Amino acid sequence: MVLSHNELLELVRDGVITRVTEDMVNGSSIDVTLGHKLLIEKQPMGAHQRVVSPDKPQQFREKNITQIDHNMWPGEFLLAPTVQAFKLPLDISMEFYLRSTMARLGLEHLNACWCDPGWESECLTLEFKNMNLYHQIKLQAGMRIGQVVFHRHTRVPETVNYKVRGKYNSMTGATPAKPEIR
Repeated sequence: MVLSHNELLELVRDGVITRVTEDMVNGSSIDVTLGHKLLIEKQPMGAHQRVVSPDKPQQFREKNITQIDHNMWPGEFLLAPTVQAFKLPLDISMEFYLRSTMARLGLEHLNACWCDPGWESECLTLEFKNMNLYHQIKLQAGMRIGQVVFHRHTRVPETVNYKVRGKYNSMTGATPAKPEIR
């Protein structure tokens, strides 16, 4: 069941999502804002570095956009944190959706938008690509970038929740792909 305004206000009061003001709580979603430390894909130095995989993820350079905005080049890929922090109980899941205004500017959020029960982190890592051919997209720390939708369901067992099984818990900033363990 998707949670609506009053239930979302309860989640904020309970600390399920923090760093939220009441005006960010909508009818069935909560707005999230862009953090200040972006991870921007590095240009590879040699041909042998041009392949990425779960075993060998790409490299990033960090850019702090507290004082200066980032103009995202056409085709550029980056990881960005939200300002908001999360602590999902075992009966709540969450999805991220890009703001339609940002999509209409040519920003694409890639498909990793689901958060399982038990996930908790200082931020949500967002995966962005500028889909424009000719225009840059300005990103600013603190801008409303999207919204999160919460789902209530039966409680999942302790043994299968994200805190036990997930590899992206307790992030403190945007986090690149972690190598797969075989």
